[in-house]
Amino acid sequence: MYPPGHPALARVADGVLQRLARLFVDREQVAIGVARRQLIVEGVATDETHPVLRRLAESLHAHQLGAVSLLRGVEAGEVSAALRLLATEPDQGGAIGLGPPETRPSWPHIRLHPLTFDNLAIVSGPEGDATPGARSSHGAELWLGLAQAALAGDGPRDPRADAADTAPETLARAIDAHAGAQAYDQVIAGYLLQIAQALRSATGAEAEALRARTSGLISALQPATLRRLVRTSRTESGPHEFVRDAVQGLRVDAVLEVLKATADVTGETISHGLIRMLTKLAAHAEGSSTSVRPVAEDALRGQVTRLLADWKLADPNPESYGRLLQQLASTVTPDTESAADEPEADSSLRLVQMGLELGDLGTLGARAASRQLDHGGFGTLVHLLDALPADAGAAADVLRGQLRAPDVITRLLASDPVDFAALDALLPSMTAAEHEPLLEALANSESRVTRRRLLDRLVQSPLDLSSFIAARLTDPRWHVLRNMLLLLERTERVPPGFSARLWLTHDDWRVRYEAVRLALTLPADRDVAVRAALAERQPRIIAVGLAALPGECPPALAGLVANLAGDATLPDDTRVLAVRVLQDSPEHEALTTLTALVDGGRTFFGRAKLAPISPVVLAALQALAARFPDDPAARPYLALARASSLPAVQAAVTSAAS
Repeated sequence: MYPPGHPALARVADGVLQRLARLFVDREQVAIGVARRQLIVEGVATDETHPVLRRLAESLHAHQLGAVSLLRGVEAGEVSAALRLLATEPDQGGAIGLGPPETRPSWPHIRLHPLTFDNLAIVSGPEGDATPGARSSHGAELWLGLAQAALAGDGPRDPRADAADTAPETLARAIDAHAGAQAYDQVIAGYLLQIAQALRSATGAEAEALRARTSGLISALQPATLRRLVRTSRTESGPHEFVRDAVQGLRVDAVLEVLKATADVTGETISHGLIRMLTKLAAHAEGSSTSVRPVAEDALRGQVTRLLADWKLADPNPESYGRLLQQLASTVTPDTESAADEPEADSSLRLVQMGLELGDLGTLGARAASRQLDHGGFGTLVHLLDALPADAGAAADVLRGQLRAPDVITRLLASDPVDFAALDALLPSMTAAEHEPLLEALANSESRVTRRRLLDRLVQSPLDLSSFIAARLTDPRWHVLRNMLLLLERTERVPPGFSARLWLTHDDWRVRYEAVRLALTLPADRDVAVRAALAERQPRIIAVGLAALPGECPPALAGLVANLAGDATLPDDTRVLAVRVLQDSPEHEALTTLTALVDGGRTFFGRAKLAPISPVVLAALQALAARFPDDPAARPYLALARASSLPAVQAAVTSAAS
């Protein structure tokens, strides 16, 4: 709508950069998958009826693009150039994804991932008969889109690609081979989500064909690949959304594969006995007669649905029940004698229940609760507190006190896996002092998963734990110091008179990083923290210090910032931050450094020339145009930039001027 160089285009690019800056705080890249009428972001498909997003997806799809990756450090010039290219209709400039790899446009921080198979057709159904009208149906489009995305690559198109290339086994091999490609996983997971949702209510021969193909694909995937896709498909509605749709839409064998992958990804446990039982049901469903199969399938789907509705206990089954499930899952019918020899369940739980009903645990009830805890019954006792009798009263308080005892919490956190659902039920009633076992486990647990989950819970605590946290800053281990400093910074609480200066010079840069972040929140330590960060060699710490100087650069720090901007050993994104801070520093320091960055020497005739174009040079040109547009020292370089044939160079000086 606007010609190249129009000021409105620069504002659009700046708006995109401002929003990306917030996303890049906690991630290295943003990957956007492209379906025919939808975008897939973090595994979540956009609304197909949204007019703007649908039009954008259709435009990108028409350019034969399967995904777009935006990397940290993206510049306004790159965004402007990419938007201009994507705004060109394919019938005018040609589809971007169909061009040879050597002529395909690329930028340092923007990647366009092409689709290369556009000749695919729907495969026949399970019995070999093609479904009439399948090509134009929604299910066929979804499968073709999945196949096209799965077989996409950066090589030249294969004109011989045909329907055989859409076989589930072929697609599974292609997906297995793309390990670690985030943008690729986004697209595949998005299509699987859409197919699972479509199959929940679909009926007819075409739906059965799509169900068979999708189930075959999931069964053929490597377990690690399936876990990767399930992790990518986690949506805002919950980590089990994909498996909920799969329960109703896929074959029962595929349902079990998705269920096990979801359990691995979320860290939740399914008892071995239950898995054996579900496997037995699946075997009945697949191998039974036509009349029995629907009953077996319904039973399996019902059991999985009930599991997802209350998936929170680590493994509450007593040993005798586990053996019983093993017998039920086997092909041999258990005899009556062996079943009769099973030991009776521990009666201690019943004593606790009786004490709660009477409102007084007494000595026997307290001992019974202790026996339950000794045998791993922590979760079972917590569950009793979720549904207390009306007269429980003091008995509930006594039981709750037993559960919160330091040695009990310590044993709970030492178990593998930790029953975090039960711990979460107790946390609201725990005092600050009773959080000591959590801090102890955070310091000493060998499980990274356990430490990560404890860290999340301690950060969210409404209690002031700062004195207990600060007391552990004498620990010599770097990971303990890092976690404790992080807790103080995230909880925004420190003991009176606390200072983080001691750790600004620690040997481990990860400790120094958290110490700088914490010190920047403390008025007495802020100036020292900024200077320490700017004197660092670690780019992440330097970036924190530069980010603490928005719109200002004290004269005393101008020299440090100038050194960072001119340090060629630092990453470009760190140097760009320094250039932007330097723009607001004292005039002489800024002008000298900025002109040095853009100076590329002299031509044969003695004329000035620009340095090789890089993100740092573009940022320096933009700063010169904004701060020193008429200065004699900057004028030659700005004139060269305006006359440049490179759009990014022109945009750097024109956007600053507007």
